[in-house]
Amino acid sequence: MAMTYAEAKERLLNIGFHAITLVPETGIAATDIGKLGTISGIGEWGLGADAGVPFGVLKVFETDAVGVQDKGYAEIDIEHNATASNEVTNGSWVELDGAGKGALAAAATGVRAVAVDATNHKAIVKLG
Repeated sequence: MAMTYAEAKERLLNIGFHAITLVPETGIAATDIGKLGTISGIGEWGLGADAGVPFGVLKVFETDAVGVQDKGYAEIDIEHNATASNEVTNGSWVELDGAGKGALAAAATGVRAVAVDATNHKAIVKLG
């Protein structure tokens, strides 16, 4: 029997957790904690562009450094799409939306969603 989203969240979050320290791209702020992003320059983390490949989730923000989770299971916000076939689902590939959320990937690239809460537009993804 499949787990509920709450059970998946309890069992999976932070397993295999690894984080690195990078510098924030111009415009990144403390309000971006929890957002999905990518490498935007040498040793720099930013939100990336729509349809970009995710690198990790922002966990810690300081003006001159950010802590980014780059491995393990993490919870992210996902885009809501009025067309059901364009929604992130369990097992689907997830790419960037350019604003810190995950979006359904057009190809088998990005990170994998292992649990999706379609009601609250959240997903647990496997990073790294």
